[in-house]
Amino acid sequence: MPVNTAQRRAKRADHRKAATREKRRNETAKNSLSKRVPRASAAPIQQCLVHEKLFKTEMGMLVLTRGVSTFRV
Repeated sequence: MPVNTAQRRAKRADHRKAATREKRRNETAKNSLSKRVPRASAAPIQQCLVHEKLFKTEMGMLVLTRGVSTFRV
């Protein structure tokens, strides 16, 4: 019994959708926070900013910037 054209198109569409889902899943896994944090922690520290009153009041902010260059932080 031959498969009609509509069934073939539906099968191809299902295959394309599955491939797209898999591709998006892989891209999401690569860019997830749990994957980005170790990569970022390996980058050198570019700047360290300390609030002026940190040592007087023992409370304040400390900001570290990491990156491979000063333009890509």
